[in-house]
Amino acid sequence: MEVQVQPLSGFARRAPQRDGFVFSQGLGTAPRGGITELLGRESAGRTALAQSLLATATLGGEIAAWVDCGDAFDPVSAAKAGADLGKMLWLRCGHRVEIALKGADMILHSGGFGLVILDICDASGAALQRIPLSYWYRIRRAVENTPTVMLILSRQSAARACAARQFVLDRAMLEWRGRAPFQTIAGRKSQAVSRKPNSGGAVVLTALGEA
Repeated sequence: MEVQVQPLSGFARRAPQRDGFVFSQGLGTAPRGGITELLGRESAGRTALAQSLLATATLGGEIAAWVDCGDAFDPVSAAKAGADLGKMLWLRCGHRVEIALKGADMILHSGGFGLVILDICDASGAALQRIPLSYWYRIRRAVENTPTVMLILSRQSAARACAARQFVLDRAMLEWRGRAPFQTIAGRKSQAVSRKPNSGGAVVLTALGEA
């Protein structure tokens, strides 16, 4: 199954649903009132998928927050993917996981957000393991019975048993056009698998480069 999308920096947007945000056909939904983890290695497409949800939320009239642990959020690419930056909060955390967690917790308890993204992609496995499981239970309780989608971007599972959904992306394969050294990216393909619940099959996500 292939999902064609434009531009390369983002995936297809879908209208917000009452029960959550749909990633793409065949992959699944990030439910409201629960934690969804989007996992994978560097350049696997986690940020692009998160930006597509950010665009879906803000263009649908909802307020979103991006908790940026590694100072990696790029407003230009987010706007290019369709996000309304005037309807989002960007919290920079200076590579400090504890600040990111506290920030996400405060945002969830404040209410009023349709989407909260916690980007801890640059955190090491050791740093994630040091986070007490009780902290994730606190975040899960904060988002339960609310209209908020809590999305965590990470290399490996951080919320563990507290996550309602887990999706894993493989490293993207790039396709090039032209001849070296004047090549441009023609497209990118990533494989995405639903680990929780286990779908048993992979979905191929295809992003097309701009002409």
